[in-house]
Amino acid sequence: FIADDYILPESYIKDVTEFLASNPDAWIITHNILPTGPSVFRYAQRLYYQMTLLQRFGDADLAGGVVESFDLPPSRAAVFRKEMFTLTGWFNEKLLTGEDGELGMRMTAEGIPVYFFVDKYIKHWEDKNLSGYLEQRTRYGASFYRVIKEKRGSQMTEPSLSGIAKSILERYISWLKLSFKLGRKTEFILLTPLTLLFLLYYYRGFYSESKKDIPSVGVVTAENKDPGDPSRNKITRNKSL
Repeated sequence: FIADDYILPESYIKDVTEFLASNPDAWIITHNILPTGPSVFRYAQRLYYQMTLLQRFGDADLAGGVVESFDLPPSRAAVFRKEMFTLTGWFNEKLLTGEDGELGMRMTAEGIPVYFFVDKYIKHWEDKNLSGYLEQRTRYGASFYRVIKEKRGSQMTEPSLSGIAKSILERYISWLKLSFKLGRKTEFILLTPLTLLFLLYYYRGFYSESKKDIPSVGVVTAENKDPGDPSRNKITRNKSL
């Protein structure tokens, strides 16, 4: 199914069917995303999403076409070959947020990459104000903590405040450099206060969740009591249509 808050481009079906027909080894194809909505803060959301997606790729991949990645989550109106789920299992329905990222980890374990249209967009309608966007970032951070905690268990290094501060600074600097490569440095600099605020709330959610014995409301369903963007290792390879 496709979420009812997505607005698909006219060429959506044509693009995905042609790609899958031409690439029988591909299990999944996804689009880029363009947040839309009534809030002026959607521009910060757009920039944030582009930074989180495109930070994974090398310079040659940013020109467009289709890129292969073992790091991108299988979201953004993704189209799957149904046979893939016999290898990976289905989405984890106990997760209320981050279920696509968790499936992506299982795909990576099976050696299944995500194929990504760098320059083909779906629109995502979000009726949020600034507080709504920040709450979303907090939930995503908390969910990511739960997912990797479940995967790594006792081997996971718990976050510290100094580590969180370092991660925010490193992420901001890397995104600033990326904005130059994308020709969006002016936009990035102007939106710096909001970008830092989004990052702060994401890592705040991640850190706060690490201090809780029981998952937060909105992260997992009530019956799931077991512990479960932007900091996973990048493994990508370019693939042209």
